[in-house]
Amino acid sequence: YKPSEAEVWSLGILLYTMIFRRAPFANSQAIMYEQLSLPTEDAPGVYDLLRRCLCKNSLMRIRLEEIPN
Repeated sequence: YKPSEAEVWSLGILLYTMIFRRAPFANSQAIMYEQLSLPTEDAPGVYDLLRRCLCKNSLMRIRLEEIPN
């Protein structure tokens, strides 16, 4: 368990849900096997942050300290 990586993932889920008013994944199977789907990109910076927060490979996921940048 790596708490920092889990916090970033949770932040990505919350941010996605707040922006699009729905969960990014339908269920746990979708989390494991489906690609993240983003609607039309109206705000590229936010979309990049979402992609980096919801990167399934925790080693490639943005670090909590990097988010403000």
